[in-house]
Amino acid sequence: MEAIAQLPSSHSTASLLLTAGQTDRLVGPSDAAGAKRALLRAHKAFEQSLQMAEKLGDHAIESYALAYLGQLYEQDHQ
Repeated sequence: MEAIAQLPSSHSTASLLLTAGQTDRLVGPSDAAGAKRALLRAHKAFEQSLQMAEKLGDHAIESYALAYLGQLYEQDHQ
């Protein structure tokens, strides 16, 4: 995630953040503590992607980020 944060704001960077978040969400560790960390990393990636998309006016990425955040909340029973 730190390496992604160094990239300039763009559609590609926002998309990469979504991919990183989805990877953490879907392939998280099996232990409870590791799974919680993975979900928090995914949440951070989706939030960063959403903020970037809003600044860029990229409605497609914005929509995906919101949908993935919704999935996270649902997965965490919120």
